[in-house]
This record gives sequence, structure tokens and C-alpha cells, in this order.
Amino acid sequence: MAAVNGETSAMAGAEKRRGGSEDQTGRLVLGERSELSTVSWELSITSVHSSRFGDHVVIGRDEQGQLRRALVLLKKSPRDPVAGETWRVTGQVRPHPDYGPQLHADVSLPLVRKR
Repeated sequence: MAAVNGETSAMAGAEKRRGGSEDQTGRLVLGERSELSTVSWELSITSVHSSRFGDHVVIGRDEQGQLRRALVLLKKSPRDPVAGETWRVTGQVRPHPDYGPQLHADVSLPLVRKR
């Protein structure tokens, strides 16, 4: 964190953007990196929707029973997920205009249950 006027701030040095409010730090400008946090869910998969490119939208319930969506890319998955399995997905949650928040998985692995 940088210091501005003697105070430490996470947004110190961020440029003010023109138009609208004086303090527009919520939207990204082309070329900026997002500071989204990484989350990890253990999903009990209820359905899998495949794209024509081999990627999957996985829908399932997390540890608290919350219904979640995750985008699992073919190149970041050891195999295709199957409904009924439990997978660990880790990545960043991003909003989808039609379906709401989706985790874009950087890591996705099937879990093996202990007997």
C-alpha cells in the first residue's frame, strides 16, 4: 500500500477517471488488472452444461447448500465433470449478465470420498 498525504490507502495512486462521480475506482479501464479475490468451493455437482469448445458450466451445491455456478475450462480440468460427483473449484467470481455470479475456475479437480 502506498501513502498519500501521510495516510496509507489501498487505492493510493489510483487515477481519478473522468465523467460521473469524482471517485470512480470501481470500474476497470482497458489494460487494468482486476483485484478480485480467489475463492474455493467444494461442489456437489447437480448438472453439467458443455460448450462446443469443450468447456463446461458446472452447477452444484457448496458446503453450505448454496447453489453455485462455475466455468470449468477444458484445459484446466483433468477430465469432464459428471453430475453426482464432488469437485473442488478455485478461482475468481465474476458476474455474468444473464446468469449472475460464476466462478471462473483456475483449478478444478474431482474429489475422492474417504470410505
